[in-house]
Amino acid sequence: MKTEKTNKERWANIGVFLAFTMLGSISFSFLSPIAPTNAADTMTTTTNAVVNKVISITSASDFALGTVTPTDAGAFKSVSGTVTVKTNSVDGYKLYIALNSSSQTDLTASGNTTSVGPCASSVTSSTMVKDTWGYSTDNTNFYPVTSSNAQIAAVSSPLTQLTNSHTVYIGAKLSTALQSGTYSNTVKFTATTN
Repeated sequence: MKTEKTNKERWANIGVFLAFTMLGSISFSFLSPIAPTNAADTMTTTTNAVVNKVISITSASDFALGTVTPTDAGAFKSVSGTVTVKTNSVDGYKLYIALNSSSQTDLTASGNTTSVGPCASSVTSSTMVKDTWGYSTDNTNFYPVTSSNAQIAAVSSPLTQLTNSHTVYIGAKLSTALQSGTYSNTVKFTATTN
């Protein structure tokens, strides 16, 4: 029986040992901090900004013909000016010329009864009728400036420069039938993005 007691004692000792070990582990887990597990999540989003098209137009000076000495047949004179267009439109733009007022197409001088009318379409300095005026983009072929926009330049995509300069000419053939004075009218340039 001693062997059985010894085995029973052994098993009892093992049981007591296991009980204390488990109790110690449980106590230790309550007393020791629990390390949190890391969590992660990933997402993507798109950020964007819509950049509107802008356009501006400038000219360094007026298109003044200056002093002209008229002749019986008509003395022709032209002057060039630069119209500069600045835009961020990658689609390009169009440039137009027109009269500022729809009611006045002639160059007039204050107090004078004579005026300089618009030229016919597509005339040269030699075929322009005396006492008429017009615009040109090549200083060869002249067109009347009217109250309706006439396209004088088109820049299409892809736009490679943000600033472009365009040379425009104003020409007139003036005769001695005109009274002396300063003849003028107001011309407007309009630029629109494509």
